[in-house]
Amino acid sequence: MIILAIVVGVLLLGGNVLGYLLRDDFFGDDEPTSTATASTPVENPISGPTDNSSPAADAPRLANAVVMTKKFLGYLNTNNQKAASAMGCEGSKQLLPTAISLVVDESTNLTAGTATVEEPGTSAYPMRMDLVTISGTVKYRPTNGWVRIQDVPGEPLCVRMFQTP
Repeated sequence: MIILAIVVGVLLLGGNVLGYLLRDDFFGDDEPTSTATASTPVENPISGPTDNSSPAADAPRLANAVVMTKKFLGYLNTNNQKAASAMGCEGSKQLLPTAISLVVDESTNLTAGTATVEEPGTSAYPMRMDLVTISGTVKYRPTNGWVRIQDVPGEPLCVRMFQTP
């Protein structure tokens, strides 16, 4: 069980590092640099970034991210790994099914919590992400974590990654 958790952690960390490295290859150095402010999300190693200052204009987008997360978790909770993987973003179609197969089993019972915004420049991703907290049971143990929803205007929402410690 501990080995499985280590493998999942290494895969998720590797995916984040790879995403960060590929970002520079595809988008170059001419991206605008962001300046940190008091409202910049702060990374929380357990639940992901947090942002307590989302403007009211983000409310509908965040609500849609929560709805998508609930649908994704519904597939995980019924061990429908194929349908859950199909909700993945183009850039995570290879890694997401592996992460799902390592975490999900017949005991999986996860629920969605609140959503926060992760603006471009505040993470390794060059686009906006919505993080939705999750909690419940995985591998017969209580857990919490998050689902990262890619939220690019003009494109459909998709699941970039999820994490449960």
